Amino acid sequence: MPHAAHIGSRRAMTIMDVAVTVGSATMLIGVVSATASALRPASGTAVSMANSMQLGAAHALYAMDHNGLQWCTHKTEFGLTGGNCSQYLALECPPQVILGMDMSGGTWAYWLNGPACPPSYPGNCGNWPLYQPMDFSTTDAAFGAWRLMNVRSLHNYLNGRFWDPTYWAPNDRSAYRAAAPNFDYPGEFVFSNPTLPPSSYAMASSAMWDPQVFRAPSQGGFRSPSSFADAYRRQALFGAAHPELKTLVLEHNWCQGGRPPMGSFGPTPTTYAYNASASATPVALFYDGHVWTISNAKAIADDASLIKRGLDGLWSRDTPFGQDGYLGAQSIDGSRTSHSVLTTGGILGRDVLTPQ
Repeated sequence: MPHAAHIGSRRAMTIMDVAVTVGSATMLIGVVSATASALRPASGTAVSMANSMQLGAAHALYAMDHNGLQWCTHKTEFGLTGGNCSQYLALECPPQVILGMDMSGGTWAYWLNGPACPPSYPGNCGNWPLYQPMDFSTTDAAFGAWRLMNVRSLHNYLNGRFWDPTYWAPNDRSAYRAAAPNFDYPGEFVFSNPTLPPSSYAMASSAMWDPQVFRAPSQGGFRSPSSFADAYRRQALFGAAHPELKTLVLEHNWCQGGRPPMGSFGPTPTTYAYNASASATPVALFYDGHVWTISNAKAIADDASLIKRGLDGLWSRDTPFGQDGYLGAQSIDGSRTSHSVLTTGGILGRDVLTPQ
């Protein structure tokens, strides 16, 4: 299992309007941050929408510094070895996934180490799943960069802290309660025992891969990232073919729309995932910059309408997760949707057919 470790003091080191100046985007973050703070006691949904706006501004700022590319923890060059960790580490050492520096001067990270890395780095290929957009080696895909937006490479474009409240939705009660004791910690990062609750928000993971990974059935279907070099090609933040219909960031857990039952899934106790019921309506940030709730019921109906007409569905059903898709077995009402996570065509696909 991937694990965080620290070493001594060392420094590693809208959406469609990404061309705006850094000053304007920074001002937007400040305004939205103040709005989120004011709203927090009143409405968990409103706060989550404000959080998503802040995350959108951070993504835009990141893209401005990285040739228009969207945030991720992998490099295009990972495809040279088919995503094989040990082979890649023999070629070069990738940027480490830094969580942050604590107040004692220690830097915490999901470290990698290999022939091309400094010998002082701890870690090994056990952390490699967190350098992938999504880990296909497990049935629940609990690991992967799509769940790690609060690491330093992106939180430096927000407020500079792993435990910034922006990364947790108030209605994601289990994760929020676990993270809240760290909200006032003045450093970038502090280790929280016994586990690190993942952020309430996740990237739309399919859009982090080359579109050929999540090919439509009519084009040959799912293609394993290990099978072709371009699989890891990084995608442009403003490269969505349907920006008003494709999500960039969404609430991972069931936070909005009905009341989820008590329960757990995966390696740590938490609430049910965003797709556990047709009644759930996760808050989502779309590629065109607007924030709204995306209706699971509508996504399911839109997908069914395409399939009924003999067309490709909105999400892939032939990935290593099987016909039920991402956490489909956790559905409490028999509904199945993997919108955003397994979107057909990745960044070129759609999660719904009409704007939300």
